[in-house]
Amino acid sequence: MLFVWAETVIIREKEEEKRSNINYLCNLSVLKTPVRAEAQAWQARASAQEAAATSLQAQLQQAVDMRGGGGVWAQDGRAEEEGLLCAVGNIGLEDKGSDGGDVAVSASKYLPGM
Repeated sequence: MLFVWAETVIIREKEEEKRSNINYLCNLSVLKTPVRAEAQAWQARASAQEAAATSLQAQLQQAVDMRGGGGVWAQDGRAEEEGLLCAVGNIGLEDKGSDGGDVAVSASKYLPGM
């Protein structure tokens, strides 16, 4: 008799564990829908940003090609610290040295946020 009672208790515990696991999986299923939607939204944003970056890069390359690649090297303090140089053509720039020659131009003067 004790053996039957122990089996009954074990079966009830296993059924309760099974119900608990099913509830847990249902809750996870409900939570994954908004997470999946958010991930897709971020992927779309990233794709749009990549497209914008590619477009800007093409525009920049076109501008560099139009200037012929020659010109003044502009370098500002922050770019120097980061080891970055920016080639800027002197066409249309009004920065001239005291002797009338071209001078290096700070990128911060022509690029917002620099």
